[in-house]
Amino acid sequence: MSLRKSLPLFIKSIGFGLLAVAALAHADPAKPVERKKPKVAEKVNIYKVSAILVSSSKHTVVPEKAILYTPDALKSKISKKPEGEFVKWSSFYKSNYGWLQLLEVSYEQARGLKPIDKDKIENLKRQGKMIIAVYKKNPITVTPYKEKESEESEEAKK
Repeated sequence: MSLRKSLPLFIKSIGFGLLAVAALAHADPAKPVERKKPKVAEKVNIYKVSAILVSSSKHTVVPEKAILYTPDALKSKISKKPEGEFVKWSSFYKSNYGWLQLLEVSYEQARGLKPIDKDKIENLKRQGKMIIAVYKKNPITVTPYKEKESEESEEAKK
């Protein structure tokens, strides 16, 4: 780049720097800068908003709506109070994969924007295991899919 082209850019950059210094010079030094306090999340008891799965003196938590199916024989595995040592989901699953069945869902399915294949769920139910919805191997709340009304019924309402 030639000196003719780079000199105006250099002068502009110095000018912006001088403007910033001038703005700071005119600031009131006695007045402190007002900063908003960060919002603190409310304390939530995870046990009150989750399903507690127990087995062999260990327990873990999953979102209540992540449990898609529980056979009668496994209803005792869901507790209202934590029992034993808390373990992370991944450890709990490794120890209890014999009665847990994972169903990988997409983010859209979890949000209720796309349906989960009913035939797939029915086939999994036949195994007699508790079905847990997971997204990237972690339990996730599943909002039921609601079919959108057809265009004809929408036009009829208008």
